[in-house]
Amino acid sequence: MAKVRIENQNIYVGKDRVSFFSGEVHYWRLDPSYWENVLDRIIEMNMSTIATYIPWEFHEIEKGDIDFSGRTHPRRNLIGFLELVKRKKLWLIIRPGPYIYSEWVNCGVPDRVVEYHRLHPEFQYAAHEYIQSVVEVLKPYFATNDGNIFLLQADNEIDPWVHWYDSQLGLGDVPGLFQSYLKDLYKDIEVLNRRWRTNYTDFDQGRVICENIINEKGYLCSYIDYKKFLLWYSSECARWFIDQYRKAGVDVPIYFNFYPWFDTHHWQEYQEIGDLVGVDLYPASLFDEDPSDHRKFCQKVLYLNTFSTIPYIAEFECGIWHGHHYFSGNLGPSHYRLMCFSALASGVKGWNWYMLVNRDNWYQSPINEWGRRRPELYSTFCEIMDIINWIQPSELERITESSVTFDYMHRVARTLDADDGVLKAFYDADIDFEFYDTMTGKIKKRILFYSGNQWLSQKGQENIHNYIESGGIFVVFQVAPRKDDDFNKLNMIQIRDPDRVLPSKYVQVNFGAKRVMISSPLFHFRDVPGEALKAVQINDPFATQEEAALHRQLPVGQEYTCGYVQKIGKGKLMVLGVVPNSDIILAVHEYFGIPIGARSETPDIKATAFRLKENQDQFIMIIVNNGQEDKHAKISLNRGVFRAAQYSVENLLTMKSEDIQPIEDPSITVFLHKKDGVVLKINAIDPMG
Repeated sequence: MAKVRIENQNIYVGKDRVSFFSGEVHYWRLDPSYWENVLDRIIEMNMSTIATYIPWEFHEIEKGDIDFSGRTHPRRNLIGFLELVKRKKLWLIIRPGPYIYSEWVNCGVPDRVVEYHRLHPEFQYAAHEYIQSVVEVLKPYFATNDGNIFLLQADNEIDPWVHWYDSQLGLGDVPGLFQSYLKDLYKDIEVLNRRWRTNYTDFDQGRVICENIINEKGYLCSYIDYKKFLLWYSSECARWFIDQYRKAGVDVPIYFNFYPWFDTHHWQEYQEIGDLVGVDLYPASLFDEDPSDHRKFCQKVLYLNTFSTIPYIAEFECGIWHGHHYFSGNLGPSHYRLMCFSALASGVKGWNWYMLVNRDNWYQSPINEWGRRRPELYSTFCEIMDIINWIQPSELERITESSVTFDYMHRVARTLDADDGVLKAFYDADIDFEFYDTMTGKIKKRILFYSGNQWLSQKGQENIHNYIESGGIFVVFQVAPRKDDDFNKLNMIQIRDPDRVLPSKYVQVNFGAKRVMISSPLFHFRDVPGEALKAVQINDPFATQEEAALHRQLPVGQEYTCGYVQKIGKGKLMVLGVVPNSDIILAVHEYFGIPIGARSETPDIKATAFRLKENQDQFIMIIVNNGQEDKHAKISLNRGVFRAAQYSVENLLTMKSEDIQPIEDPSITVFLHKKDGVVLKINAIDPMG
């Protein structure tokens, strides 16, 4: 019997590493006579793993009668499909629910349980019986029994569905689960009253006062507690489901998937409950929904690296469901290359293309319902799989010494404070980074930038303070942690408040020999505890009122202390009272001598460099063009990272050697089509010691 284990961002069955790049196939939605054709097309793509849901609603004929053999309908022959997949030597990720969503009746559950939410005893009793039945069918096919199922998803995108179950959950007029949660959380009603600024006599009076409509401390606290309740609910469901599957005999890893936002599922907590987690991502075509679409996509994937055993996209857009196609637009080859290369650049180590094969209510997949290729898409997916098999993403190490804070509750309460601009500035500067989780202290890099709200928990502030004390460089702009998560004053890092906040000015900020021009509201400090950072007012080059030319000259040359650098323990704190932009972020890196492995000097082009774990003189570079025009992009390389006298550049899309570059000009020039990307292999020649 083989053991299934997760190790070094890989999944192993015994000694064999399993490919964690898969595609979804829904057997019960396809004519069984085409099952084999479909699987053959997948194998021809050089894929060795597929995934499928199991629909409880479809297999249950009536209560107590579940058909998994096809005796009532050939499409219910789950056993026949499992046998075929095993015979084809494909690995299988199984997703038996109970909920599957998937544009299926009742989201996958029988009519008789629809009226109950997931933690309701009636739902759990029925789900327990279903789990017992389906696991009995699956057991012989587990990899631990010499089968091919190596991973199981418990339920699907666990959602409290407050718009449907508000009364049962205590979010309407009648007390319920929410009030019980508050009682367990606070124990004493007076503790709740102090936090919420209320005068309740009983927890049953507790209500969601507002969803962040009024910016007042008590209302904000109640809003945060409501959001915490939603996270608690989905985590409690996850614990129950995984417990049920384990008791039923599942001995392969169990994972959970979640929405691409943060206020329904606690991503980190799910990882602690299960063996693996994954996000579901369906961007609009070519990331054209919003100017920040591509940035947010990349940074959500990047966050997975902070805590997940394998950074994984559990559902990765492949075609689109009926209705959503009006929003997503047409999904063509360039979209898939841009999307997949962006995900790989952000550190993903596995994904499940959903859906790899068309079915009812689903369009634009590379394989149709009869197992025929959709030529313009199928060839692109083959290209992408070839590159994945070439570069082996789990063997790549991101090259960066930079990090940005990530506090989960800040993302949950994302509407409480305006975006501080740090993440956009990093994206615009094309500086690669890792997220530093404030609650766990992971991942540590040489420099850490604060991105969040004015409040941060005591534990989060302690972790940052310890990071600085132990030698890290911590950078804050105008938004800095000055309160705890009860919105009481707490400033453990002792960040100075400005003596004045000046209206927007056009200034030159001095970082030693480096000068940066910026238009920004400005903090001014009279006295600072370390080295002063100066800003000098200059003439606004964008001002057009000629009749006021002399007036504009009056403040020119005026100097302000806009920040400071203070030594704390072995590290340093930089306080910079300006609004961050890409030039400022780059200047701070240069000021502290933080190397940037690779970055694009061309707008809209994003370059990410990785080093092979087993060969420190071989690199993979992923470059994407999110712009609206074809471009020749100049990519700067860091001499300290790319140490060779010369290096060769190979384009993995064309398998052609593009160029040989001397170290005297540590950069490469690459041509990219609009909304597309390339993957390069860079081989060092004559590496220097």
